[in-house]
Amino acid sequence: MKLWEARSGKLLRTLEGSQDTIYGVAFDAQGGALASAGADGTVKLWEARSAKLLRTLEGHQTTVRGVAFDHQGGSLASGGDDGWVNLWDARSGKLLRTLEGHTSMVTTIAFSPKGRLLASKSDDSTVRLWNCETWETVGDRGTHR
Repeated sequence: MKLWEARSGKLLRTLEGSQDTIYGVAFDAQGGALASAGADGTVKLWEARSAKLLRTLEGHQTTVRGVAFDHQGGSLASGGDDGWVNLWDARSGKLLRTLEGHTSMVTTIAFSPKGRLLASKSDDSTVRLWNCETWETVGDRGTHR
């Protein structure tokens, strides 16, 4: 994975350690950590400035498509082809919980700006909204293809 300076197009650093396709990336709110979602079924956490691989998170059965940090950077969500949304402690890498409900792969994950909701979009033609305090589904809408 390569990090580029947007204005100049200069290559800043190369992050090495992924052996397969990377489908999604996300910076934490401070920009110091970077998460990548991979075809190998893992989420990798990187120190952005040094390009150092901090840890590899294993908890999906198949390809991971999307990752997102919460607004404070303490939690990380990932979504994968197994239809799961996994929630991780971003500092320790511990799997906190798995949210189930989608019937097909989860392709996109996003926290709301204030961190009260987590949205997950799936190939089952739904977007689910999860309450970040209870982790219950508060909304489920069909999407258009």
